[in-house]
This record gives sequence, C-alpha cells and structure tokens, in this order.
Amino acid sequence: MTTMFNIIDQLISIPRPADQKILGIGIGAPGVTQFKEGIVTWAPNLGWSDMPLKTLVQDKFEISTFVENDVNIATLAELSFGAGRGKQNFVCLYLREGLGAGIVIAGMLFRGHDAAAGEVGYLPPGLQYLGVTDKGFGILEKFASSRGIVNRGKRMLKENGQKRINLTIQQIIDAASQGEVWAKEIIDETGRYLAFAVACMTSVLNPEVICLGGGVIENVDGLITSITKNVEGGVPYMPKIVASPLGKNAVILGTVNLVLAEEMDFTMLKTFV
Repeated sequence: MTTMFNIIDQLISIPRPADQKILGIGIGAPGVTQFKEGIVTWAPNLGWSDMPLKTLVQDKFEISTFVENDVNIATLAELSFGAGRGKQNFVCLYLREGLGAGIVIAGMLFRGHDAAAGEVGYLPPGLQYLGVTDKGFGILEKFASSRGIVNRGKRMLKENGQKRINLTIQQIIDAASQGEVWAKEIIDETGRYLAFAVACMTSVLNPEVICLGGGVIENVDGLITSITKNVEGGVPYMPKIVASPLGKNAVILGTVNLVLAEEMDFTMLKTFV
C-alpha cells in the first residue's frame, strides 16, 4: 500500500498548468473488485481481502477515486481503442500473475452477480481437478499464468539437475525461442491451456472477438495461431482470436476512460461501465 501511495504522490506532483484540475484517480486491481464500493474483495496476488481501497485512497488524497478489476479496465480500453472497437460481444483474456477475462455482452461490461465474472483462472482443466484449490488461486492459473509458468519451469529444471531460484518468465520465453526443449514444452502446454479457456468462453458466450493480452502473448511468436488451431473445430461458431494491439498500455488507457466516464459523464464511455 505504501508503494502505491508513493506512486500516486509522484504523479500528483508532476508540474501542470495552474488551472488544470485532476479529475480523479483510477486504479486497476488484480482481483475481484466491487466497482461501486471500491472494495477489492479478494486479490490473492497481493494478499488482500475486503480491502476498502477506494476509501483509503480517496481519504488520503481527497480526490475522487475509482477502483475496478484490472482486466475489466483493459477491456474498456480495447473497446474504445483496440481489438473490441465497434464490437457488441467481446472477450479480453489476460495472462499475467493470474488469468482473468473481461466480458462485454451487448456492448456492456458484464461483471456478474458478485463482480466475479471472467475469473476463468478457476476453471478446472479436467475432472480430476474438481474441488481442488490452490491457496486462493484458481487451478487453471497453476498452469496458465506467469506464476504457474515459472513454477513449472523451476520444477522441470530441478528434475534435470538444475536449480534456478530466480527464474523469470522472460527467461523461459527466451529459452523457448532458442529451442531449449524444456522451455518450449512449457510454452506449448501453456498455449493448450489457454486454448481450453478460449474454447470454454467461446462455447458459453459466443463472442465475435476474443482478445488475448499479457507478457506471454506479446512475446511468444505463433502462440495466437496455435491457440486458434486448437480451438477450431471444437466450438459451434469460431470467434476471431487476436493479440491485444494495446499491450501494456491497455490498463492505463482504460483507467483514463473510466475516470472520464464517471467524472465527465461521457455518454459513449458510460454505456460501457
């Protein structure tokens, strides 16, 4: 929390024209988030449970604050500027520390009854995983997330007599691109798990486009093609599967959209949030 406060302090301190007002603070939280209340119900990556983030930030800085799930925010950006522009039925799937999706139905962001729609990381990739939990994380995230990929990499290297405590996901991606068998096997398997998630969302939601984002998607050549091939033929109607054109900027752009929509009542954006 201290780190976040320091970052906000730094941003507020950036010189600007005297008459330029800060409209609001937008935060993308990696977990189940109650948008209206600004409460992060559950963010296992951060160890947060029922964190009143909006109240804490708003009280400290005395600036209107808006808190939303980070993948939902990225989805808003894709709707306005990226792969979802002009689409009415659209899904964004992001692989980061966890695995989550933003869902748009009939042009509206769909949060679900408990604001937990799109938590695809909790899909069980097989009957043997029914009822299995992983310390607050979803079981699919054990295989298809940056955390899961790194853990599998460490395990495979250990089995081969190598110990890499500080192994990173970028090192695995680089090793796979260089043809190292152990790394390529992990990336290929991750692609199949992502194809499973895409097939599930396609069958249930029938979106026009599914946009994939996150470091693995951005840095692994041919992954989108592989996922598409694995999904084709197994679903009744095939969506267009694309990589996010916004990349790392998606959450930032979406957060700006969110603040503008709430503070300035931009009609076009309001329909999305």
